[in-house]
Formats: sequence, C-alpha cells, structure tokens
Amino acid sequence: MWQKFKDLGWRAALIVFFVVYMITILTVANPEQFQTPFRFIFAAIIIVGFVMELEKKRKK
Repeated sequence: MWQKFKDLGWRAALIVFFVVYMITILTVANPEQFQTPFRFIFAAIIIVGFVMELEKKRKK
C-alpha cells in the first residue's frame, strides 16, 4: 500500500492535505479562520502537480 501511495506522487500530498483539512474543520472550534490559508495551500498543491505532470509529458 505504501508503494502505491508513493507512486501517486503529488496526488498523495493532495489526499493527505485534504484529510488534514477535514480533521481541522471537524475539530477546531472556529474553522473559518483556517479556510483561507488552506485554500491557498490546496491551490498551490494542485498547481505544482499540474506543472509536474506537464514536465513529465514534455520530457517524453
């Protein structure tokens, strides 16, 4: 399972981040204060992931 998760690469980071995000929303008393930073981090992970995918395709 760990190897399969490792093969996902940036998608694995996205999954872990989403789980942390959901746990934070469920456990923190005032989750609104965390939403903006989480959105920026979420967007950054997605952008970096797409750039990595484009680089892979370009090298092939």
